[in-house]
Amino acid sequence: MKKLILLILLTINIYAIDTSMVVGKWQTTATIQNQNSTTVEKEYLNLRANHTFTITLLVSVQAKDAYIKDLRIEASGGYKVQDNLIIAVVKRVNVPSALDVKNISQNSLNAIADKFKARFDGEPILVTKVTNITATQMSTVSENGASRVYVRE
Repeated sequence: MKKLILLILLTINIYAIDTSMVVGKWQTTATIQNQNSTTVEKEYLNLRANHTFTITLLVSVQAKDAYIKDLRIEASGGYKVQDNLIIAVVKRVNVPSALDVKNISQNSLNAIADKFKARFDGEPILVTKVTNITATQMSTVSENGASRVYVRE
């Protein structure tokens, strides 16, 4: 399935980008509201000229009087740019800590951490299409259809 998606993305290229355009530190924020909770995801993406990357995801979840603040998920690996795609291979994932936790059990914290860690562990090859890029912004669409707008730090 991943190869089919990659083939489709390669055939509908709008334009090509090169590595020098994407190298740098990027960040994006997403807020998701469910019935009983609000989740804020802050993503910090560092694409280096030597074709390595790091992603730091800080997740905060608020549900009534219980919350997790800045659960940290770190991923790293290598990437390449092909046409208008960034193809990243995740080699390492780490969940070192949460800044603050209130009224949440250790089991619940572990379940939430595992859910976000699975984004990188479950799919170690990440294919992202760059739909627009300027000196300060990069718009992307992931292979699962999620759109993000990154701002250069």
